[in-house]
Amino acid sequence: MHLSRTRLAQFMVALAVLIGALALAVTLGSSQAKSLNGAFSNIVVTAASGSGPIYPWQQIRVTADWKVPDRTASGTTFSLGWPVAQLKGVGGTLELKNTDNETVENCTLGASSLDCTLTSFVTTHPFNIKGTVWFTLTQVDIPENSTASIPFSSGTTKTVVTYPTTGSVSNSFTGIDYYKDVYVHDGTVTWYVYLPGGQTGQTLDYNNVVVEDTLGGDQTYQQAFLPGTFSLEHATKLNSAGTWPIWETASTRLYTVTSRGSNSFTFIAPKLAKGGWWRLVYDVKVSPSDYKGTISDTAKTSWDTQSQMSTTHSGVYVDAGGTGSGEAR
Repeated sequence: MHLSRTRLAQFMVALAVLIGALALAVTLGSSQAKSLNGAFSNIVVTAASGSGPIYPWQQIRVTADWKVPDRTASGTTFSLGWPVAQLKGVGGTLELKNTDNETVENCTLGASSLDCTLTSFVTTHPFNIKGTVWFTLTQVDIPENSTASIPFSSGTTKTVVTYPTTGSVSNSFTGIDYYKDVYVHDGTVTWYVYLPGGQTGQTLDYNNVVVEDTLGGDQTYQQAFLPGTFSLEHATKLNSAGTWPIWETASTRLYTVTSRGSNSFTFIAPKLAKGGWWRLVYDVKVSPSDYKGTISDTAKTSWDTQSQMSTTHSGVYVDAGGTGSGEAR
């Protein structure tokens, strides 16, 4: 194909414009997708309650400061990440507001990162843009009685945070009292009801065991049983460290479970044999999905001639929040 010099010149100009437009689009897309580096600092890990010992099967609370350069554009994102092999986010959203209740940025808590985006607030307040943030994470594979080492990443900036964990007991297993416990993970909650057993387990059979369990709830949140998750577990030996029983699923022929609606049940077992430890395990779903706060559960138990024992346990489900600010000058 042959083109006149005039048409060839027009074609070359059009091609140059097209190439320039594509290059600009790629540049803009790259700059918009790129997350700010080093926006998070002063990262601290504590127990989910904010103080006290950190047990490796319970949640932790992460607090951090954040700050971005002056005149950072609205819509800019920045993230704080962590390894999901060690820690995992339950999920949720949070708005970081100033003292006048204006939203400075919106954040999403995912499994592996907290991702934040600046709002149009920074357009009129482009200076000294900063704040704080806190949220809870579930420990995935953290050993007890150890020092955990977690590499947090803010863009390409990495900060290693260490914290000590506590074990079931300081040196050796001394037995289990009657109590409840909770484990929050992946948006699901697992509840445990433990029957008492000494250092070597029960010395007598438990006859006519009855457990009446009621999930806590109020106007802000509800819990509901997840079908098919209820199980009775038994242990006859301790782990290699001698600190906690090794649990195995027991036969369903040992018990019956009768539900009363979606938030309570009655467990009946004619006989639970001596020589080990027993616990009930079941999962629940918490609603609404963005609920933040604590959850609770109550279990009332009796066996033989033992008068009814009652225990209530509360735990942190999701705790997340923070602050933001900026100056107009």
